[in-house]
Amino acid sequence: MFESLAKELREAREKAGISKQEAASKIRIDLKFLEAMEEGNFTFLAEVYVKAFLRDYAKLLTLNDKAVIKKYEMLRDGKTETAAPLAEGVASSAEASQPVQPDLKRTGEQEFVDESLERARIADKKKMMFAAIAGAVIVLAVFVYILLSDRSDEVVIERPFSEVLEQNRKRYEEPQKPDTDSLAPARDSLRLRIRATDTVWISVIPDAGRVAEYRIFPGKYIDLSASEKFSVHIGNSYAVLFELNGKIVSLPAQRPRVYKGIITAKGVL
Repeated sequence: MFESLAKELREAREKAGISKQEAASKIRIDLKFLEAMEEGNFTFLAEVYVKAFLRDYAKLLTLNDKAVIKKYEMLRDGKTETAAPLAEGVASSAEASQPVQPDLKRTGEQEFVDESLERARIADKKKMMFAAIAGAVIVLAVFVYILLSDRSDEVVIERPFSEVLEQNRKRYEEPQKPDTDSLAPARDSLRLRIRATDTVWISVIPDAGRVAEYRIFPGKYIDLSASEKFSVHIGNSYAVLFELNGKIVSLPAQRPRVYKGIITAKGVL
């Protein structure tokens, strides 16, 4: 529909030696809008904006902006295209014979568009300014946080000079050798191995510790340790063998099947 208008705009720009980027920058529109106009696509925005862009683009290319708008409207309405000149300063005989009347409607539209575009630019500038200020505040807050977090909260307490001397003296004194005769027996000096010949349940209390219950299967064993004694409670006393520090410990021959006893270094109590 708008191919002929788009072609004339494109050829006028190329003849003027202006690139698309330069033209878009000079009339202050997005490059994609300018490319759309040169491709014959004028539906990218509302018509009031499209006309404003067309008018500014025509002036930049030294074309007759009124003729460009008139041709756009004719093509939009599907009317037969006339040979209306687009070059600046060239008018048809019919137009020349008529007095020039100001187009109040278009002037109002242009003012509305210019005002809208200016407001949009101002809003964009404000947004960019607020974003820059917010970024600066965030950076400053992070800097202050890092600066304060590096400070040590340690409080230095002054001590009397005599106390410092006493501490240093004790540091260099030779430690006294312990009396070997008064040493307590080594901890966990008893090692008990319980081996099962049949499945058996057993509970064991090493010294005065907590009760530990076990279920031992045939051919398996457990190893326990204590310093003085083991209190044992066996569900099947004829299905276990005890070894204390590598030596076999025999249970009483006459004993119940469920047996309770105490095993020490001296034997079974």
